[in-house]
Order: sequence, then structure tokens, then C-alpha cells
Amino acid sequence: MANPDKITVKSASEIQETLRERGFGETGDGRFAYSLLDGTVAVAAAFAGDELSSMDAVFNLYAVPVKTVSGALREAHGVLAPYLTPPEINALCAILAWEIPGQTSSDAIRYQRTIGAYTVSVNGSLITGDASVGVTKNSGRDFDA
Repeated sequence: MANPDKITVKSASEIQETLRERGFGETGDGRFAYSLLDGTVAVAAAFAGDELSSMDAVFNLYAVPVKTVSGALREAHGVLAPYLTPPEINALCAILAWEIPGQTSSDAIRYQRTIGAYTVSVNGSLITGDASVGVTKNSGRDFDA
């Protein structure tokens, strides 16, 4: 199994440069807000110094135009490419695919885990399809992956 503490997020400057190159909306205060997957996923990213401080995505599970596991993995690479390298995206997808089913009930997903220097949370309703993914920089911990 992939080691979650070995996953590192790219520097803020590298993420911001990629987001600008893709034409994603900079809000003027060092934050970015943009949408993906035919407008079905809204993303907001914030930075502190040269680190990502948080990234949040909200979407409806049933509205996202992804129908297969391989399609979801392809889209994950596109969505996460500004933040992680391809091997790290693969490792993150493996961890989430392995762990999230155990945190899913008949009507909800409630998942939280420390991965590298960040806490990742996935929450959603399987009834309405409304879901969110949050990534927040942990404070007080120093990771050297």
C-alpha cells in the first residue's frame, strides 16, 4: 500500500502558475476559484506563503460526467495535476479507493485522513448526491517526504 506520508503537494508558486496557464480564475487575493468537468465541480484554492493552505471542491456525484472507474481515474489526473505529480496522484487514488468504501454507509460518505502534511476529508450524501472534498494544511507538523 502507498505510504500517505510520502505524498507531497507542489509548491504554491508551481500550482498558481499551472492554474494561471489553464486560465482558472484568480480572485485577486492569492486565491483561485474555478470550475471543472463541464462546470459540475467548483474548486477553491488558497495559499499561505509558498504552500497550499487549503483546497475545497463541491459537486454532485450524480451530475459529474464520469461514468466508469477508468474515466474517473483519467479525470482525477486532470483535476489533481496542478497540485500533485502523476505518481503521487496514483498513490492518492489508490489510498482513497481502498479506504473510502469502508467509510461509506447506505446514505452517506464520511471520510477523513492525514495524507502527508494535509488532512483530506470527503463528505457527501448518497441520497442527494451533494458532496465535498476538502484538503487542509496541518499546522504544527513538519513533514519531509
